[in-house]
Amino acid sequence: MSNLYVGIGIGAGIGVSTAEKFARAGYDLVIAARKESSLQHFAKRLSRDTGRKVDCVSLDVSNLSSIEQLADRYGAETAVVHYNAAAIHNVSLFDAAADSLERDMTVDITGALVTIKALTPFMERNGRGTILLTGGGFALYPTAKFLTLSIGKAGIRNMTEALFPMLAEKGIHLATVTVMKVVAAGTQDAAEAANAFWDLYNQPKESWTWEYKFL
Repeated sequence: MSNLYVGIGIGAGIGVSTAEKFARAGYDLVIAARKESSLQHFAKRLSRDTGRKVDCVSLDVSNLSSIEQLADRYGAETAVVHYNAAAIHNVSLFDAAADSLERDMTVDITGALVTIKALTPFMERNGRGTILLTGGGFALYPTAKFLTLSIGKAGIRNMTEALFPMLAEKGIHLATVTVMKVVAAGTQDAAEAANAFWDLYNQPKESWTWEYKFL
């Protein structure tokens, strides 16, 4: 069975660094995000630097059916999926439009749930699989300035803790890195965050944990 890493909501910081970490370990990549131009840039760099095959998928996670389509296309080969999408808006609740709030919740929470739901059947049939979610310190220390993101990261943390035992029984490791700092692209922090995801992925089954706090 092929080793395939699927990165959803890939960006220049944690997303690319984590994809590169897995590629250097021998995994082919599927990277998915909204902006086609950014995807092509990331793909060229990752393929050049790692020598691995990189497929690009233009995907808006607020369109939930597109996540299901991605799973149908790549699920049978997927060893690990990383959900890194987040809606980051510094806006007052009282200034935000209702449809904007709804979209933020879809990106931050529902998209992650649909990813888990869509990939789990394939991983269960394969007898293995890892689902990694990018969490954040706002889950523990929420702020009104980034209210929807705070709620979203709390949702990521709660769903991981709640679903971890059930999925572990199926041979699937669900885990989150709760990122407690701002991580800029191309920094040592980005590389160390990628290492945190890699370490979770490589935990022996008898020692699986559902959270790593990246301080």
